[in-house]
Amino acid sequence: MGDFADCFANVEFGKGLPKVPRLALGTAGLGGVWGKKDEGESIGVLHDAWTRGFLLTDTSPNYANAENVVGDALRKWSGAAPILTTKTEGYKHYEPADGEQWIDSMARQYDESVKRFARPIDGLAMHDAN
Repeated sequence: MGDFADCFANVEFGKGLPKVPRLALGTAGLGGVWGKKDEGESIGVLHDAWTRGFLLTDTSPNYANAENVVGDALRKWSGAAPILTTKTEGYKHYEPADGEQWIDSMARQYDESVKRFARPIDGLAMHDAN
């Protein structure tokens, strides 16, 4: 078992991506999942974290307004590109469009997230895969 300090050690997230701490910045609270948040303040938190090297940023369209906040923060950011992960609804809870298959729903959700960020996503996870 590792030491908690290992969470702050820089590791390679993926080929061609910068090394980042294992500790990811979660955005549920910044998006207002637990109550209304000031978007400017949330963007400031993201920018401060990114400035300090915490580039691994995790979000989800299920975190209230989090993907929109992250997208707005990215558009106003001029530093090193954050490593961005998000999620799609899994098989258990997905809501397909007319005639849409589960995998097509995931692709659609991915495309919607990319539009909110106006850039590619570095990692994608699936909620509720069971």
